[in-house]
Amino acid sequence: MFILSRPAGVLEWPELDMVEKWYNVSYHVASISSDRLDKLRDTSSINASLSLLSVNNYIPRDLSLPPLPKINSLYPTVILKQQGLEVWWKQDVVFCTPNVHLYCDFLTPVTYNSSSNTALAQLYRHLVIDSLHKPLYAAILAGYRASFNLTTSCFTIKLYGYSNSETMMLFIGYSHSETMMLFINTAIEHARKIGKMHLL
Repeated sequence: MFILSRPAGVLEWPELDMVEKWYNVSYHVASISSDRLDKLRDTSSINASLSLLSVNNYIPRDLSLPPLPKINSLYPTVILKQQGLEVWWKQDVVFCTPNVHLYCDFLTPVTYNSSSNTALAQLYRHLVIDSLHKPLYAAILAGYRASFNLTTSCFTIKLYGYSNSETMMLFIGYSHSETMMLFINTAIEHARKIGKMHLL
């Protein structure tokens, strides 16, 4: 057990009499006192409402890498193109990590047509981000990330996660459906109306 602390009232650290082999950092090793151990074992002061989280379905069970392509392109290639939709794809063959980066751009030139549109678009973006924190909390704990940004030509949704198909599709499906619903029906909670909101 590593404890980086010192007793209340003690202003100085104990003498650092050892040196770490690789980083040449000084440190000290001491036994934990029985009084300190008794306090650590005492759970009477723990809030009864605290509990462990439920099973996190976003934690991947399989981190094996997908097979590498026989011919690797240096640049992303179009794998689907139809009216109003283009899908580009590129497999990483340099770092070979079990990760997926998914970018979705929704082209909309009206966001920067006026200062009013820009302010409303920024406000809308922050409302969507704020609304996604709670439903995607479990995914964030498991190492997934989602972002929603505004550029001069589009809204951009970025999803980062593992290449494990089961958990990634769960994350994509949930975050995509949640984001789409928020696109259509974003509401301002009363607490947000009376509280502080940083728009930019």
